[in-house]
Amino acid sequence: FYATQKRANKEPVFEMVVIDEAHQLKNRKAMWAMGVGLMSLHAKRCIPLTGTPYGNRATDLGTLMTFIDPRLRSTRTDFWRNATSLGDVRSITENLTDWKETYLVRRTKDTVLKGILPSISSSSKTVPQHPSELFVQKKYEASMKKILGTLTQNLKDDNFNPFVRNEVDLMLACMASLRSVCIHPLLGGKGREITKLFSPSRNKNLKESNISKCCVHCYQSLRPTIPCDEEARKRNEKDRNRRKKLKLNRLNIDLDGDDIVDEDDEEIIEYGEILMPVPPSLCKRHGMYGGPQHFAHENCLQDLLLANDGCPRCVDLSRRIHIQMENQAPFQSRYYCKFIETIPGEPGGFKGSSKINAVVDHVIQSIPKDDKVLLLSFFKGSLDLLEGIFYHEYGLDCARFDGDLTAEHASAELERFKRSPTCKILLASVQSGGTGLNIVEANHVLFIDRWFNPFVHSQARDRCHRIGQKKEVEVAFFDNSGSVDEVMRLVNKFKAQNAKVVLSDGTDLGDLGGNALNYMELSGLLGRAFDGVIGARERSVAEKGLDALVPPTCESLVDAILANDRKLMTKMMRGEITKK
Repeated sequence: FYATQKRANKEPVFEMVVIDEAHQLKNRKAMWAMGVGLMSLHAKRCIPLTGTPYGNRATDLGTLMTFIDPRLRSTRTDFWRNATSLGDVRSITENLTDWKETYLVRRTKDTVLKGILPSISSSSKTVPQHPSELFVQKKYEASMKKILGTLTQNLKDDNFNPFVRNEVDLMLACMASLRSVCIHPLLGGKGREITKLFSPSRNKNLKESNISKCCVHCYQSLRPTIPCDEEARKRNEKDRNRRKKLKLNRLNIDLDGDDIVDEDDEEIIEYGEILMPVPPSLCKRHGMYGGPQHFAHENCLQDLLLANDGCPRCVDLSRRIHIQMENQAPFQSRYYCKFIETIPGEPGGFKGSSKINAVVDHVIQSIPKDDKVLLLSFFKGSLDLLEGIFYHEYGLDCARFDGDLTAEHASAELERFKRSPTCKILLASVQSGGTGLNIVEANHVLFIDRWFNPFVHSQARDRCHRIGQKKEVEVAFFDNSGSVDEVMRLVNKFKAQNAKVVLSDGTDLGDLGGNALNYMELSGLLGRAFDGVIGARERSVAEKGLDALVPPTCESLVDAILANDRKLMTKMMRGEITKK
């Protein structure tokens, strides 16, 4: 292209192209990235602007360099791999000195706004779980271990084949489900069918089924607490192979559409055999809001009628609403929104999980009445539940900012939160509220769950900690003990430590150190973390019984996982070494 332009003596169309939020274009093969790339080729100068020039790997910086000049060596993956291969500060500094001096203009709030911004503090609040809350988590944990084993075995390098790409997608899907059920068991398995009932702003359109029209008999993700009928699964295998989202169903794992990978719920469509409504003789929710709620294949419906055990979806929902499995000691907790009917003939409302209770208690008891709160989650279902609790139980006015809203409605909600003296809580998804907003009216930022990249949290936090903020900003993360939350916190710690290496000046640029995580290394770290955290939890439950709360993972075990010290991990899990 450059040679053609030179021969034709064509003048650039633009003096300068400025790309704001340039990290959104990290996939150079995407249409938006190619379009911006063409614009930059027709410009004398291109300047990408971003506060997060990284994602997971060094190639993200290489993509940004492509917009500046695609002929540069720093656009190539091997440039970054070679520059950071040794992993020590001195070698990385020497290898990247020329690049930083020529192409990087870096400024941080610590230097530019020193003395202007108020202080900011961050804390992690470990929430002790009760063993009886683990019944859904264990299902997804077993699937996660299976995926990690397959992925680690097949993943050789970064240039993986499409099959391994599917395994990576499955890993992210399972992590999404695991993270969601740590908030509340209802959030897995398309739980917004129920969570929307409690949200004053989301329960207005309930005339149609709120779940994808899938068979409740042979589609496992709609009934995670009930084993799938194997004969029905095999009988309908041909139909399932025609689903648009086959890769998310191979291990019976559900990708909650609220995950950061894809904010809007995906409709999984059945092809082939016709789906029939589950009749009211089986389905307790049939007829609620004017129509059938659950569906099954014709053959599966005959099986359900013969068994006469009820609708498996209704049974599963009941277990997760009340956090109660058969033959299990009851989990003693508060009930919220008791006047709202979920399943006819059963008690109304829902039982609060340990994490939901902890978040509610923190907002009600620890936040000063004159302060405002930005409450962030990657799952809209958790925002539904918390909105219902704050509004119905405490009479608090909440604003919502997530993917359910049109741009106009979202803007109106944000303005209401900023201007109304009675609206103290903004419930937002990280995908919608984590970038591009100015919310200095709030000085408390609460994260209900985490993402792999800690800098996603930093960018969301900075919606409040910016010019115009007059109060000290307090940030808090809520992590369940002995769960995937502690695994995610460990991954965040690992990535944050490595992020400081490239600049060698104590600031964070991205995950570019010698230990920067590619998918193979990430799967290995996740595998070690799961073995350590979940193994320590199971040992604690076996020793202390089902009535004792799950303790947090001790720091010595965390250090052993980060150092990949398997001998120390084994000793810690066996109790041969005491906590620090």
